[in-house]
Amino acid sequence: MQPCECLGACADAPVMLVNDRQMLSFMNDARLDELVETLKAAKG
Repeated sequence: MQPCECLGACADAPVMLVNDRQMLSFMNDARLDELVETLKAAKG
């Protein structure tokens, strides 16, 4: 994970950009854990 420039989605904060393609809104610890598990499953 790395910081990035403004994504222009303050109303949906906190947001993150995954693989420079998909923007995810309203992130929290539980949603981040779910994302990591989903990405692991897709990779393997």
